[in-house]
Amino acid sequence: MAACWRRRVVKLGRGHPAREAVLAVMRAIGRDIVAWSAVAVLARIVFWIVTDRTWEDALITIAHARNAVAGIGLTHHPGEPVTHGFTSALSVLVPLLGELVARDAGLVLVRLVSLVAAVATVVAADRICRRLGIGRAPRIMVLAYLALDLNHIFYGMAGMETQLAVAILLWSVEAAMASGAIRSGVTYGLSLLARPDFAIWVASALLDRIARDRRGAVVAGAAALIVVAPWVVFTTLYYGSPIPQTIIAKAGLFVTPPPAGAGPIEIAGWLATTVVERLSAVLRTFAPFFEDTHVVAAPLPLLGALYVSIVVWALAIGGALTTWRVPGWRAAVLFAAGFTVYRAVLLPTAYFDWYVPPHSAVLIILAAAGVERLRPLRWVDPRRVLAGAVAVAMAVHYPFTLAMERAIQRDIENAVRRPIGEELARVVPPGRTVATEPVGYLGYYSNALLIGYPGLTSRRALEIMQELPADRRDGLEFFNRAEADFMALRAEEWTAFRQIFPATAARYEEIARFASPPGTIQFDAQGRRRIEVLGLRKDASSSEMLILRRITP
Repeated sequence: MAACWRRRVVKLGRGHPAREAVLAVMRAIGRDIVAWSAVAVLARIVFWIVTDRTWEDALITIAHARNAVAGIGLTHHPGEPVTHGFTSALSVLVPLLGELVARDAGLVLVRLVSLVAAVATVVAADRICRRLGIGRAPRIMVLAYLALDLNHIFYGMAGMETQLAVAILLWSVEAAMASGAIRSGVTYGLSLLARPDFAIWVASALLDRIARDRRGAVVAGAAALIVVAPWVVFTTLYYGSPIPQTIIAKAGLFVTPPPAGAGPIEIAGWLATTVVERLSAVLRTFAPFFEDTHVVAAPLPLLGALYVSIVVWALAIGGALTTWRVPGWRAAVLFAAGFTVYRAVLLPTAYFDWYVPPHSAVLIILAAAGVERLRPLRWVDPRRVLAGAVAVAMAVHYPFTLAMERAIQRDIENAVRRPIGEELARVVPPGRTVATEPVGYLGYYSNALLIGYPGLTSRRALEIMQELPADRRDGLEFFNRAEADFMALRAEEWTAFRQIFPATAARYEEIARFASPPGTIQFDAQGRRRIEVLGLRKDASSSEMLILRRITP
């Protein structure tokens, strides 16, 4: 692409001011950076235009921003005390700025910021690679991955803070390598505002800096504290705690603690079981198509995709061993290891794929360092072959992703979940409760008092979850205990609810139902709903939903 631009510039004629200006910029910035920044931005704009994909959880956060501007408060819905129902500070502050300009502009601003952050990501990654002495072929592998990988494109352009978090993390790593204490500290503070789990990165960076420069570590820590303190003070005063309710709710549902009074052997067994259960998700980090944990089948067989991912993981481990002694970068290696443990022990095995891109961005740089340590053979340079193969493998999903996400947005989100939310806005009186699980679309388009499972955005919902025994914290038990005025359930949830809790179900009547257009959804052998486009198959459990109203005696 850079060569193409160069040919166009040459046509302007030697000595032409525009030509010389463009060439000067490309020389100053670097042709590879210009080219892959353009690819990253173009890939995201095309994704935006073709799919208009909006992620469920993005709407949860943006609803907080919209309600703040409306005077309701920085909360998900009216009718309850203000609730810290989002995880990242920046994820709500960015759309808040958009909502201040115009209603519903929050999502647009997140997408625009993600485009800028994609360029910042490419620039930071290139600088880190050069500091590590990584050659051009593996360096381009890194830039291609960051520009075209599925999860790196999807979540930022679907409304999440993911791309901004990746950019902040990589610039923080670059700052740690540059050794500037104040600059590093500021990026540490921004990292904590971007994602609470970046505490793993900040701890790693401060430990590394303490080992190299104790005074600098104090300065960096103080700078980080200055950046993050206002948010901590605000959330403590406003919500009563700086800890998001989302973290408390997810921990109560997805984290199974070791048995009470367990000894060392029992704890070791619990830990081994937990890691094995999550190993498949970790192995899918670089699996083409299957890094999206909603994918159940793809044009590339799962075993082939896992082979690619395992190769990248092996290269990353080799790169960690060879770059461990690089000052500042050692903190990134510690973060990569620490986040891997965190993911293997605490994170769910599916759905929460937006947690992964910052981690995978560091891992792909480690993999590039692993490629760099290979030596050319007489007849071929394995570095170019391997780097090129990985780059192609990470980009092959793109046309399939465009087609699939366009279909999901059109046939599920716009045909089912959005109309359900709009119908709730019409039929639910103010102050009446609605029990449901997918609170994103339903909450954004209804602003009703949602008692949402598992308690991310509602204090009452969290209380219900905490009242339930740990082994009975599933959705059906929750809906039964909620005794809500209305329920918005998936078709399969309602069928199961009637079977398990017939007495409670008898007290509700169906008042509305929405389903995907005929012929768009298939059922597998187990009766689960699936959507398939071009051989790519994903979960489609929300393709039919209904609203139930409690019958007045």
